[in-house]
Amino acid sequence: MKPLTTISSTVRSHKGYFILFTLLAITGLNTKTITAQTVPASGEEVLQMMFDHYSENGWYKNFTFWQQTSFYKEDSLVREQKWFEAISLPGKLVIKYDSINGRNGMLFRNNKIYRMADGKIAAVQKLVHTLLLAGFDVYFQPVKRTVHLLDSLGFDLAKVRQDEFLGRKVWVIGASSGDLQSQQIWIDAERWYLHRIVYQMGNQVSMADLDEYKQLNGHWVATRIRFYKDGHLTMKEIYKDIHFPSVLNEKLFLPENFAKTRW
Repeated sequence: MKPLTTISSTVRSHKGYFILFTLLAITGLNTKTITAQTVPASGEEVLQMMFDHYSENGWYKNFTFWQQTSFYKEDSLVREQKWFEAISLPGKLVIKYDSINGRNGMLFRNNKIYRMADGKIAAVQKLVHTLLLAGFDVYFQPVKRTVHLLDSLGFDLAKVRQDEFLGRKVWVIGASSGDLQSQQIWIDAERWYLHRIVYQMGNQVSMADLDEYKQLNGHWVATRIRFYKDGHLTMKEIYKDIHFPSVLNEKLFLPENFAKTRW
């Protein structure tokens, strides 16, 4: 088949115009397709596309799993640990170390982190869980809320560009090409999930890469996340035994219930 530009240049008669419009319809060249290939105008537009895509196709609200957590120093493995986790979106995450019956771990809710020791609160501080926000909460809260939180964290939502992550086309929010120091979010341009996030942790630049996505029960799940600080691998998480319960009891995410929490 000739390119459409060549065909259009040869069209002269009304009959020819009819043929041209028929070809356009058959090949599916409509406004929506063209828009999908255009760089979004802002980070907010990308976030809106994420929200809209899964409002129809359904992201998972609840999921549980255990993970093999590997810790690295100077890019070398130093120790491993099992973490047991339950998540309810938006914003609730409980982590137990070593065992589902464990009394040590962490709990996130209401933009706070509770560090748990022997079943009790050892420390609590305000914290927006950036990865949870950009990779999960975005599907379950108003886009304006996500925009507000990312803006408060210093992400430049006015910057958007196209790039590639492990062979997949992505939209990058917040940084120019070659810049891995500025805070930024990499979103799959077809499947609308998170591939990478770069964020500030104190005076250090941290980065998380989400990959090895698999479809489980019709849901896309990243089964591996690697964390870096100032370019060095610090932690790797491999996810196992993943489930998507329709309901998770709210009491699971209350710090006072941590010691007796099971799922």
